[in-house]
Amino acid sequence: VQPIGSALSLERDAVLVDSSEIYRNVGVLNHGRGLFEKPALNGYETRYPVMFRLHRDQLVYSKLFAWEGSVTVVPAESGGAYVSSEFPTFAVDESVADAAYIRNVTAWAGFVEQLSGLTSGLGQRRQRVNIEQFLSALVPLPDLPEQRRIAAHLDQLERTAARMSLRMDHHDQLLATEQLPRLI
Repeated sequence: VQPIGSALSLERDAVLVDSSEIYRNVGVLNHGRGLFEKPALNGYETRYPVMFRLHRDQLVYSKLFAWEGSVTVVPAESGGAYVSSEFPTFAVDESVADAAYIRNVTAWAGFVEQLSGLTSGLGQRRQRVNIEQFLSALVPLPDLPEQRRIAAHLDQLERTAARMSLRMDHHDQLLATEQLPRLI
């Protein structure tokens, strides 16, 4: 078990906001559920002087909502999107950690529980997890082959759960239209 900071280094791609540009904007869902699209930001409408461009396999987290698991690794399709300064970004040191493993371990309830204890600020909606606090959270970091094995297994379980959820939704739709007899 090591601090997550032993596998990460701060990596910020700062871009000066141009009033004539439109910026694809994303946020980080809680409980390790990934990124979500926010409305695009027109450069002339924002007060941000700088936005930060995301890159594939970077770790990104929300300072304001890290305590509820708003942490993820950037998927390929979100590379090039932007976040504000409230979303620190880090490169994953590939000699120490696998990005898919880090994505899974940051969704782990034990990691989120640690983050909730590392907050500063008063009131639930004013709590922040600063960079130093975030980097001090402890995670299991087995050797790289074991990380890859664990990540592949967890990713397979996630795909299976998603397929089952789709099937259950389809089943519920059929029941709602009375095209399928009730089994119970």
